[in-house]
Amino acid sequence: MEQLCYSALDLAIAIRGAKLGGRETAAFLERVWADERPFLQRKYRGNKHDFILDTNYWLTYLSDKPAPDAEFPVIERDIRALGRELFQGSFLDDFADLDLFFKSVRLRSLYIEEKGSIQIKRRTLMNKYGFTRLTPSLVDHLYRCVCFYHLQLYVRGTNKCRIEEPEPDEIITFKVV
Repeated sequence: MEQLCYSALDLAIAIRGAKLGGRETAAFLERVWADERPFLQRKYRGNKHDFILDTNYWLTYLSDKPAPDAEFPVIERDIRALGRELFQGSFLDDFADLDLFFKSVRLRSLYIEEKGSIQIKRRTLMNKYGFTRLTPSLVDHLYRCVCFYHLQLYVRGTNKCRIEEPEPDEIITFKVV
């Protein structure tokens, strides 16, 4: 379950996605530290300094991402010179981007969006993260995320649903319960 916990990078991505300013970012991080500590990666739960420092590091990285990304081929070449191989895809598991979606839903619902919910079509969610159909392993992972982040799904306003119930083009509303 540690992979479902918020990392400093996850929070930086949420902050960048919400286009928060400096004061808003500081207030957001204070609220996350105060209210979401059980959802933080273990190394941050008792260390506010590292939590804020690492999140700010990733915010800086994301603001100038092209510069470090340009260095990746040099790193890759150096590793090949050592007789090893580096695969960019090996840094992520199959559901890493999808996990980030659920982290973002919780954070945006609680701290950023005024309406307290996030809406998305099931088809859009699937396409955005590269899935073409609901496989049993994907459904299991979706339920794990929904439970871990304490989310409830709704269709047509107030009708509770499960992820596989709505039609692909129906809008699903995610709310924190």
